[in-house]
Amino acid sequence: MLSRDECNLLGGVTAVMAFVLCDALFLARLGGTPGIERGFGLLFLSLFVPVAYLLVAAIHHRRRAVYFVWLVLFLAFLVVETLLEFVLHVPFRQAQWQVLVYVALFLGGLGGLIALASRAGRRWATAAGLGFLSTAALAMVHYQGAGL
Repeated sequence: MLSRDECNLLGGVTAVMAFVLCDALFLARLGGTPGIERGFGLLFLSLFVPVAYLLVAAIHHRRRAVYFVWLVLFLAFLVVETLLEFVLHVPFRQAQWQVLVYVALFLGGLGGLIALASRAGRRWATAAGLGFLSTAALAMVHYQGAGL
């Protein structure tokens, strides 16, 4: 089991990687390159592994309840994303209400990553915060371009 400080660093790295991968995914989607978009999407989904590890380690390190909420929200988003995009192939982006629920879970899951990164220090929190802003901006551009 990683120490508490090592888990904090893993959380910071994972959070920043999540935002980098989201930005790359949205840029690939906006650029019309579905193969590259899918590759970034699969890499993004692989973040399930370190976040699940952090969830187990949180029990060991007796983290506060809100820490679990951050992790579970992000894991929930990854599960929903996997089911909708890769398993069931549900065209959920056709109805505005479905997109709103999806985006709320997306932003909630990613928002918790900022708090996760803050455990690793101010620089990680700043990087994650800026990552969140860039990801949110790219998401808005994408969904506005899609007419949603």
